[in-house]
Amino acid sequence: MKKEISFNADVYLNLDLEFWHDLEINCIAECCGIDAFDLSPTEIKKTIKYYNQNLIKNNLKVLLKELESTDLKHVSSSVF
Repeated sequence: MKKEISFNADVYLNLDLEFWHDLEINCIAECCGIDAFDLSPTEIKKTIKYYNQNLIKNNLKVLLKELESTDLKHVSSSVF
């Protein structure tokens, strides 16, 4: 059995995949990873108004709670 070495956040991030893709404006994730995304407060506020803000915030709260409860030291995602 393969031992997990990182927490995979995709289960939670995929719930709002279109939102995350709309923040992918600096480049593409396949090329630049997380640097492809504009995660500035200004861009997030501009983008989130087109989505269910409460749902996205709740999904992020659940993700943060899971991250806080894991013993894993690294986080991975295919989204970023």
